[in-house]
Amino acid sequence: QYDGKGERSFVNTIGAAGSYLPEDIPDECYEADILLAGGTALVPKIHDGLDVILSKAKQSGCFTVVGTVYDFRNQKNNPDAPWPLGGPDTYQYIDLLVTDAEEALRLTGTDNLSTAAQLFISYGIKSLIITHGAKDVLIWSGGERFAPCPLRFMPVSRYVDELLERYPEKRKDSTGCGDNFVGGVIASLAMQLAASNDALPDMLEACSWGAASGGFTCMYHGGTYYESETGEKLKSILPIVEAYRKQAGLS
Repeated sequence: QYDGKGERSFVNTIGAAGSYLPEDIPDECYEADILLAGGTALVPKIHDGLDVILSKAKQSGCFTVVGTVYDFRNQKNNPDAPWPLGGPDTYQYIDLLVTDAEEALRLTGTDNLSTAAQLFISYGIKSLIITHGAKDVLIWSGGERFAPCPLRFMPVSRYVDELLERYPEKRKDSTGCGDNFVGGVIASLAMQLAASNDALPDMLEACSWGAASGGFTCMYHGGTYYESETGEKLKSILPIVEAYRKQAGLS
């Protein structure tokens, strides 16, 4: 248990992922509007070549999103050094970095989230989100890819907390909360880009969807929600999104 929240362990057999190279990524991937590099530390050669992948994506006009995962390999190889993320130029190709608190501290070699965020900004990223389990989320945008947003903390969903307190039988587990947070953010980003009319996406709106999607994950077992019909999950998340917008003063 961590602050009353469930924790878990992972066993990973690398298999074919140990041989997958940046050049194995088909060109069609770079034709997308959004390119997500998620959990690349579990695919070592992709992770080490992340700067090559993101540079090519930027040249193709992709909105680049990087979602991190605990880097077991580099932690084992050099536990006292900051984790590398591709080559030295990787960060300047990242339009949005989404990481959790522990990963942010290990990537920067710091012991404070605000300091870690400032270092990420100095490395050249365009925007960032640092989650912290059930604690507040740290966000920032320099105004290049998302509308400007000063470095600030945003709360998790109060709606979800109150719902689980009122109906404890709805509480399942926290598996996949971080991944589903990223999924909510990307879904919002895609919707905003589709409807933007050249306006920059809004970071707070994206966090509304991230907080709702991540919070909803606590209400079912495992990290993947299996729908019985199309749109079932969306119907469940929309009230949480709207409640979060009100909580954050967006509506």
